[in-house]
Amino acid sequence: MKKPLNILICDDHHLFSSGLELMLTRSSLACQVTVTNSSADCKNHLRANYFELFICDINIDTSDGFEIINEMKSLLSDTKIILLSGYQELFLIQKAQKYGCHAYLKKNTKIDDLITVIQQEKSSQLICLGQKSISDENLTRIENSSLHKAKLSQQEKKIILLIVEGKKSIEISALLFISKNTVDTHRRNIYRKLGLKSMAALITFANENTVTS
Repeated sequence: MKKPLNILICDDHHLFSSGLELMLTRSSLACQVTVTNSSADCKNHLRANYFELFICDINIDTSDGFEIINEMKSLLSDTKIILLSGYQELFLIQKAQKYGCHAYLKKNTKIDDLITVIQQEKSSQLICLGQKSISDENLTRIENSSLHKAKLSQQEKKIILLIVEGKKSIEISALLFISKNTVDTHRRNIYRKLGLKSMAALITFANENTVTS
């Protein structure tokens, strides 16, 4: 009898992680699933047990999936890592590739598609649904089209920091002594340069890349 696949899930949304556990255990995949809802609990399980598969959200309480992977990398060297996220920004996909993840999937991925990804052989190519893989050529395209901090002006960096602080355009205009229309123009340019589509994605980017003015 084939040994069940030992899976660790880390997601601080209890309903999502419990639902994913239920779907996996009821699927055709022979598996044993452990669920953790905090980064600390997740790290403790990784230190105490070996898992063939690690499924992790990007945003975890005070930490994030990338921090967990980096800190536990010596324990995850032979483990398939699948990152789940509500975002599909290019710089996050690129980062997942650099961290050696097996796949980067959106949280609305169908369970059958997830199982197909799980069953695929581990390789150096990142699986990202919507395209077969992220090749070196695609990574170059991603890097060229995604954000480089050098492309941002000092004013744009200041505006990003103020946005992260929760400031509205009218408040930013007063702080920087420019018009609200100018702030809105800067915001549009920032989103265009970084290839982002939402304020949430911009905040995630700023946190990931330590944007400073």
